[in-house]
Amino acid sequence: MCDKFDFLDCPDVFSGNRSSGASVPSQGASLSSVPASIANVDRTGVEVIKYVGSYDVNFVAGTGVVGSGFSTTNNEGTFFGNVPLESDAEYLVRRIRSDKFKSQKYNGVVALNLFGKSKRKKMFSASVGLVGKYNSKTSKPNGGIGTTLKFGPLSASYTRVRDDGRPDEDQIISYYSDTLSAGFKIANLAVDWTYIQNNTPTRTYAKIFSASLFFKKIMFTYGRRTEEHGHPSIVFSNEFVTVTDPTDTSRTFGFLGLQYMIKKRFIIGAYSNYYLNSDISLGFSAFF
Repeated sequence: MCDKFDFLDCPDVFSGNRSSGASVPSQGASLSSVPASIANVDRTGVEVIKYVGSYDVNFVAGTGVVGSGFSTTNNEGTFFGNVPLESDAEYLVRRIRSDKFKSQKYNGVVALNLFGKSKRKKMFSASVGLVGKYNSKTSKPNGGIGTTLKFGPLSASYTRVRDDGRPDEDQIISYYSDTLSAGFKIANLAVDWTYIQNNTPTRTYAKIFSASLFFKKIMFTYGRRTEEHGHPSIVFSNEFVTVTDPTDTSRTFGFLGLQYMIKKRFIIGAYSNYYLNSDISLGFSAFF
């Protein structure tokens, strides 16, 4: 359809031609939230995100029919990721230090475009993806499955993954995580709505809105996230930390991202609040 109607859904280098989640500026975040969309990736790429001396590395590769990816993080505790499973004490210390959550999980994806690849863009497509996870903190492997449907500029996806965490040294919790996502991409505008829920004893979830505008070599992203994290709300005042309301266990975040493409192979970016600490992180991607 893009060959005939440019206003519908044209491929772009920034998202790697993912069939869903085109507004998400990180390949690694898409591996966790919409793994089946990796089936439409038609190149090989590596992404590095830097934050205060630490690095998250993500790899993607695909032919447009079969795609795969690997991430050194599960993207928990990031703007586009899942709500992490942690104790109140760990959450408080991490917030005071402005540390990112260390998930210690490795994430791998293999995805297939069920209708194959054609020279002309198809109006309808469907993909399925298999997810594998390994948590070095619990020494347990987990997995799941996801699917993505695409009709013209519209897309929807669902992913269900078995996961686990260790909020305390003597406690391991296994649970299922469900992700629903819907969005559209029309010409240079991509918009997505994502809902991620952890079916833990204390149910946690995140509602994410993201929109990206592509203009020649620039991609600008705006996002809004509301999460129920299960921990008491706190505020910082000078050198003091105050619990404002033990029953208020939700937070709302904003996100801004700016990326610049160089010769359709390299992308440099800067992100505000990617790790939910009012932080500035830097990103670099290379496609081959």
